[in-house]
Amino acid sequence: MVVNQKSKTEAQAVPRQEKPKPPTQQEIQRVLSAAGIEGYPFSVVGGPVIVSDNHGGYLTAVVGFCEIEEPNYGPHSIFFWHNGRYIGRDWWRHAVTTRGYVKVEPSTLPGGGSAVKASYSQNGEYWANVWFFWNGERLTPVPPNPPENILWG
Repeated sequence: MVVNQKSKTEAQAVPRQEKPKPPTQQEIQRVLSAAGIEGYPFSVVGGPVIVSDNHGGYLTAVVGFCEIEEPNYGPHSIFFWHNGRYIGRDWWRHAVTTRGYVKVEPSTLPGGGSAVKASYSQNGEYWANVWFFWNGERLTPVPPNPPENILWG
């Protein structure tokens, strides 16, 4: 009787982990469409911003715009993914009632490490900068208490 035994190499082999990937365009569009307000879907503004999560993975940020009632009027929101998994979005109250705008770009934290810098403006005037980074467990804003009108959820 022959017994099929694994070689030493096979027995010691460790399963290879795939490198995390950012979300696909289809995944991004699905999330933004589902996040619409009163039947108006969010649409992507610009392209995704992808930065290192400082732990071997990726943090992806996408600005979405929901045009409600009149052209160029409606909320902007930043949608976030970690390693391709949707984790939430910011919500800026002023963007619903005024001509608020937000843009995202790759950045570096003051102490080092990758982050997404969000620049918020209102009626064409600069209002606030918030950096978002992955702390190893969750998305973290810097400053730790962003201005009161910027919500997370």
